[in-house]
Amino acid sequence: MPPGQAFPYLTVSTITSQGGTALAFGTDAVDTWLQVAVYTQARGFAVGRQIAKRVYTLTQQESFALSNGFVNFFLLFEHQQERQQPDGLSQQITMRFKLMTQG
Repeated sequence: MPPGQAFPYLTVSTITSQGGTALAFGTDAVDTWLQVAVYTQARGFAVGRQIAKRVYTLTQQESFALSNGFVNFFLLFEHQQERQQPDGLSQQITMRFKLMTQG
């Protein structure tokens, strides 16, 4: 957590990408794993769960805007993990998604 960061907040990071598993029919395919982490200081996970639920809903309703002619045709929610942070005040909920693209 960055020092002085206001709560709640989100971080989005790319874990890794690899050549795609989809049949791309002559175009490039890429599988990318994204991680979204929700950080709260709310005496429990209820607030974080509400934010995580909203993130999940938004990712299932919309496609990601991509560059260089790539399109995202599938987004798989893989899992979610809740962790109390070592400071004893903060909570973290991490979600992992697999984004399948071709272009």
